[in-house]
Amino acid sequence: MQVRNTHEATSTVLSLLSTGASPAITIAPTTGVITIVISATTTAALSDGPKVYDLEVVMANQDVVRLLQGQFVVSPEVTR
Repeated sequence: MQVRNTHEATSTVLSLLSTGASPAITIAPTTGVITIVISATTTAALSDGPKVYDLEVVMANQDVVRLLQGQFVVSPEVTR
């Protein structure tokens, strides 16, 4: 999953993977439920405002399938 400020942006604001020591994305093999977890530290470092994202899955045969896409809005916390 990648988040960018605009569709045309060359750099990512956030990039999440389902691999590695502490994956941000998990996919339940029996149900197909996708869970995305972004830490408070990570979200606190994001600038406010609208962004765009998509979530792609690489299949066993290496085909890439886009599952989700849309707007990703970062709004500052109000409650302290």
